[in-house]
Amino acid sequence: MLTPGTRAGADGMRYVWAQADYRRLVSCAHALGAQPNDVILAALTGALRDWYAGYGLRPDGQVTALVPISIRRTNERDTHGNRIVSSRIGLPIDEPDVRVRLNEIAQRSRTAKRLATHALLPSLLQLLPDPILSWGLQRNLRPNVNTLLVTTVAGPPVPLCVLGRSVQQILPIVFLPAGHRVAVAISRYAGTSYVCFTVDRTLKGADSLPEMWSAAFDELCALAGPAAAESETTVSAAGARD
Repeated sequence: MLTPGTRAGADGMRYVWAQADYRRLVSCAHALGAQPNDVILAALTGALRDWYAGYGLRPDGQVTALVPISIRRTNERDTHGNRIVSSRIGLPIDEPDVRVRLNEIAQRSRTAKRLATHALLPSLLQLLPDPILSWGLQRNLRPNVNTLLVTTVAGPPVPLCVLGRSVQQILPIVFLPAGHRVAVAISRYAGTSYVCFTVDRTLKGADSLPEMWSAAFDELCALAGPAAAESETTVSAAGARD
C-alpha cells in the first residue's frame, strides 16, 4: 500500500493527526526502557501493520523510514541552527509481538545514533561537495530507497498567546516527497505530542491511521503498566483537515 505512486499536488493531499499526553508518552518510554521517539515509531509500526491487515494484506518485510538523528554535542546545546543527519530505520511491520517491535526499533535507533554521532562524521560531511550532498538527499527521498519520511519538529514547551488569544494546537505538517503515499511529522506543544500524517488523498483508508496509531500507543502504555496508565489529563484523539 505504500508502493510508489504519482506525485500528489496540493489538492491531492490530506492531513490527519493523532495526539497524546506527553507525560504519558515519557512514562511509557521510561517503563519500557526506550526513548519517547522509539515509542512513537513503535506505535506507527503497529498502526501500519493493522492498516495493511485491514485490507487483507500480509504485512511482510519492513517499512524503511527516513528519520532525523541529532548530532548536537553536549557543549553545543545552547547553539542555534539544526545539527541533524538523516538515517534509515526499519519498521518491523511483520513482527506480531508489540514488545519485540519496540525493542527492535529502540536497538536500531541506538545504532543509528551511535553511527551518526561518530566523531569523524562532521568532518567527513564538510569535505563533501554540495552536489554530492544534494544527490544523497534526493536519493534518500526516493520511495524505492525509503518507504516513509518521518520528521520531528521541536515545538514550544509552554502555551503561547497570539493577539491575546491562547494557541490551542500547533500541528506539524511535512511535505509529501514525489512518489510517496504517506509522510509523518512529530511534534510537541505545551505538554501534548502530535503525530500528523500527510497522505495521498487517493490512498484507501489513510484517514484511519491516526486512530490506529492511538490504539497502538494505548497498547504500548498497557504493556508499560501503571506508570503509563491513562489519567484525566491524557489526550488521545484524532482529527483531519484538507
